[in-house]
Amino acid sequence: FGVVNNPDLVPFVPALAQAMQNLEEVPETVYQLSSTTFVQQVDACSLCIIEPLLTRAFADPKVAVKRQAAVIISNMSKLVEKPHEVEPFLIHLLPLLEKAADTVA
Repeated sequence: FGVVNNPDLVPFVPALAQAMQNLEEVPETVYQLSSTTFVQQVDACSLCIIEPLLTRAFADPKVAVKRQAAVIISNMSKLVEKPHEVEPFLIHLLPLLEKAADTVA
């Protein structure tokens, strides 16, 4: 998985790929990622592989899945060293996060 620069994400690449092929896998993959302690820097490559999962998680009807997606964003956002790299993803993820905050709270 040479495209993934973040060692925290490498073990999840197969599950992420599976979740993109099978929507039923999204909640479990989100749960696994939300239970992960991220310690490595988060960059555009990291978000590139996570963003489709988060988008699907925020579309899930289950409140718990949306909350876990928010946890992932919170955990990863603390490890962004170069904000300009992740800015393109914020345009898409921030409205989903805000909508979830309004409907979940």
